[in-house]
Amino acid sequence: MAMAVGESARVDVIVSMIELDNACSIAEELVDIIDEKLPLGE
Repeated sequence: MAMAVGESARVDVIVSMIELDNACSIAEELVDIIDEKLPLGE
């Protein structure tokens, strides 16, 4: 998943696992944690 931080910056969250459902679930949890720490864009 890619999250915009600004006009020219982003954060990529990548989880590599054999089980796709577990990888997606972990990536979504990480996005929730990281999103709270990012500056709010306009």
